[in-house]
Amino acid sequence: MNPHEMDPLLVGRRLVLRPILPPDIPRFYMVEHTSFPLALSRLAGRTLSIESYAESLQASVLVGMSFVPRGEEASIGYALCYDADFVSGRAKFAVMLDPAVRGEGLAAEALALFLRYLFVFFPFRCLFADVFDPNLEQFQSAEESGWLDRQGHFPEYQFWQGGYVGMTSFRVDRQGFLANCVSILEGTAHHEVTDLPSFRVVLEEETGISSSADPSKRLGDIGIDSIQIAELHLFLEEHGCLEAQMPFQDLTINDIFQLCATSLAVSNHHPEATAEAVVS
Repeated sequence: MNPHEMDPLLVGRRLVLRPILPPDIPRFYMVEHTSFPLALSRLAGRTLSIESYAESLQASVLVGMSFVPRGEEASIGYALCYDADFVSGRAKFAVMLDPAVRGEGLAAEALALFLRYLFVFFPFRCLFADVFDPNLEQFQSAEESGWLDRQGHFPEYQFWQGGYVGMTSFRVDRQGFLANCVSILEGTAHHEVTDLPSFRVVLEEETGISSSADPSKRLGDIGIDSIQIAELHLFLEEHGCLEAQMPFQDLTINDIFQLCATSLAVSNHHPEATAEAVVS
């Protein structure tokens, strides 16, 4: 997909939104049935057939969109908006990302892209998500960022894999989200970075390089991929600390911290922001 030919509202830093297509269905079906057995794929006590699963992506659904990495064709997940109540100005949303891409900083961008789309094209004042505990990881960074508000937790809500798991309800408000979504979608957020642990969190948010990686090891030795290298280049360039230390695979996280420590010690929000930004 060529992002330059798409509506800017459908394009993020690393992902684009497109409608869910028939070839996506088998992939989504396999991911949900192998990664989230029973949690997302049960109907009247039985596992959904692929036909019923395809129908479930349309039942009471206002809009469903797929997440695709820029420059690629294969989707890595989807989001749905359903149970829309236009009189009250609210609706529910659900997000599914392939576990293989979690921990790369894509979940927050995916959720932000979809929510921006909903708030711009529909007159919702707030959106809600009900998330089973095994899937909370997808929403962790969004909640920590501040604009995904936890409304409540219901313990032992759903039978899952031989026991009961809880469910958490989240809310996103229109005004607070739209004031702050730019930082994640355009990479313009700045963070107060005064120590290496804080910097490692920022680096993961912006490039997908895991904050748990050994900071003394070469990036080439911790297995960063081509997308993360490209994001690292953009990250260093945006913060004015792109120097001649190449290739990136030979740098350590400690090296990058030394390059960026000064330029990143700036305000962690936009002047117009009143809250922070989101997801996985």
